[in-house]
Amino acid sequence: MSKCKVILLSCAIFSCIILWKDTLESARSQELEREQTVALLEARKHFGRFHVGEKEARAGKNEVRLRISMAEGKTPAWVFYGDGERLDIVHAGSVRYNFDDHEKEFDDLAFEVWVENYEDVKSIYWTYPSVKLIGEIPPELGKLNALESLKLWHHNLQGPIPIKLANLMELRTLDLRNQYLHWDGQLEGELPEELVNLVNLKELNLANNELSGDIPGWIGRLANLERLNLVGNKFTGNVPAELGNLRNLEELNLSNNPLTGELPAELSELENLKLLLLSNTKLTGVIPEWLSKLSKLEGLALIKNRFTGEIPSEFDKLIHLKDLMLSSNNLTGAIPKEIGNLRNLRVLDLRDNQLEGPIPPELGDLGEAFVALWLSNNRLTGEIPRELGKLANLRDLWLDNNNLSGEVPPEIKNLEKLTQITLQGNQLEGEVWEQLQEKYQGTQQRP
Repeated sequence: MSKCKVILLSCAIFSCIILWKDTLESARSQELEREQTVALLEARKHFGRFHVGEKEARAGKNEVRLRISMAEGKTPAWVFYGDGERLDIVHAGSVRYNFDDHEKEFDDLAFEVWVENYEDVKSIYWTYPSVKLIGEIPPELGKLNALESLKLWHHNLQGPIPIKLANLMELRTLDLRNQYLHWDGQLEGELPEELVNLVNLKELNLANNELSGDIPGWIGRLANLERLNLVGNKFTGNVPAELGNLRNLEELNLSNNPLTGELPAELSELENLKLLLLSNTKLTGVIPEWLSKLSKLEGLALIKNRFTGEIPSEFDKLIHLKDLMLSSNNLTGAIPKEIGNLRNLRVLDLRDNQLEGPIPPELGDLGEAFVALWLSNNRLTGEIPRELGKLANLRDLWLDNNNLSGEVPPEIKNLEKLTQITLQGNQLEGEVWEQLQEKYQGTQQRP
């Protein structure tokens, strides 16, 4: 075969390959276009009319995936992730919407139709959307028997929590928190006792609503509960002793509720508790020594209550403690020197009490994690201990409005990471005191 014929044959074969490749790509493009059309028609069927500005869609046999950067119209578009067998997840947290009206009633979302078509959904997650849901939570959600997670954060949800949600026996997470207090729409009323049926629940977050009544004791029967957040509601009465039955509980936040009474000793049984937040309530009595039994505790906040008495020296047993915040109470006595043994402590907040005596030099033994010492507005006396100069990572040193006296030790001046120091309202003197006043001018007032 001549060289010329070989070249011609090679060109023909190459052209065939190019043509075959173009044909295959064209077929793939047509199939993708068909799948996109199916996906959009499926979404429109279940969620009403909407116009998509930019889209990328793929549909399988029982699967719809939509990625939408901008959408407008009456009904928000949902994003679905399926497993090929059934729809598993409804996720709208990362999708941006652009609607003429930035508030949508739940009725506009056709939940009843949606529930009928996707009864096997496992998770509903809608947080920080551009479109704010308003109105009552639809009871139809109680028909989603396979649901494991329901998260509707930061909307204007109104009315009571539907009793029908008690039918969600597989539910692990119920999160209906609001972002801010005092929105026009918030959940209200008492917690339905029927929710005790949610035996698999691990997280219950109802923060920043207007729920009222006593915190029900039946919550103590939710044996699998790990996180309980009721902050920012209108719950009254005592902290229920039954909460001590929640042996798997890791986080308990009841702050910003007008609770009364003393802390029940049964809470000492919460052996897995890491975070205990009970600030801005009306709790009374002494801070109990049994708190030192919560050996896994990392954060303790009892700010702005009516606690009296002394700070338990037994707190040095809380070796994992990172934040100890007891400000704005009526605590008396001395600061326990044993606190200096808490090597993982980051913040010690004892402001606005009636503490007396000297600042323990042992506080200088706190570890490298320690960044903030807040002791303002007490009755502390004596000199500032030079041992505080060992706190190499200290950023805040608030000692204002006490009865401290004498010269400020030069070691304080060498704290390189110190950004705020407040020493006014004492009887301090000396060259270092004057230098600190000049260096930290403008930081003498606490935020």
